[in-house]
Amino acid sequence: LSQSRMPAPTDPAQRQQIEAMALETLIAQEVLYQAAKDVAIADLDQQVAAKIEAAKARLGTPEAFAQALAQTGITEEQFKVHLARDLKIGTYIQQEVDAKVTITPEQARQFYDQNPDKFKKPESVHASQILIGTDAGATPEAKAAAKQKAEDLLAKIKGGADFAELAKAESTCPSAQKGGDLGSFGRGQMVKPFEEAAFSLQDGEVSGVVETQFGYHLIKSQGRTPSEIVPFEQVEARIMTQLKNQEVKKQLAAKVEALKQAAKVEKTAPTP
Repeated sequence: LSQSRMPAPTDPAQRQQIEAMALETLIAQEVLYQAAKDVAIADLDQQVAAKIEAAKARLGTPEAFAQALAQTGITEEQFKVHLARDLKIGTYIQQEVDAKVTITPEQARQFYDQNPDKFKKPESVHASQILIGTDAGATPEAKAAAKQKAEDLLAKIKGGADFAELAKAESTCPSAQKGGDLGSFGRGQMVKPFEEAAFSLQDGEVSGVVETQFGYHLIKSQGRTPSEIVPFEQVEARIMTQLKNQEVKKQLAAKVEALKQAAKVEKTAPTP
């Protein structure tokens, strides 16, 4: 429950189900270790020591490391045993499962062709903005003054003033440092009024004053990229990794089940 960041269940049936899952996890770990315990790892002690040092460094101080072990209820020696077990199990899985799974480019291409929606790049727009921000509790007078300032800046832009230079000088958005450049974004990433205005602009066009809960915006379109299917060559490696991970997971589950079937597993009732 702690590892899953889940609260303790109050329903007895749910708790029983979780305990059963935990038990099956322990059985899976043990049958894997029984199969892996004779795997030779030449630098096992060095790898364990490196992991110990990494854990200490991550926690900052030796005292914090000792406290973490105490909270877990194990000693440092027991922790070393756990790490060695995990390394042997990991090596066994690598040798007996992972190394035996091969995904071909043809399989990746077939997955790509059969799942076009997974590789659809949505429409996006590249835009810059000048924001005259207002606080949530701003008075009507303050809002009116901010809106008027935005309108005055819009008049300057229409008169030939440089949008990026005005953004650097006047915008209250952090993007002011980059001349108001927000980069590219898709639908659903900005508040609705801003999004609607940005996606309605032609390349190089500047919007009117747009009001949102953040204040008053002037938006300049830097160009729009239409929706498209990402080329296979750009996602081939990712697809092959994804397919291999799925197949390894499937094969590992089958391996664990076979080991469990071949093992003698005794489940004893918990002591009251």
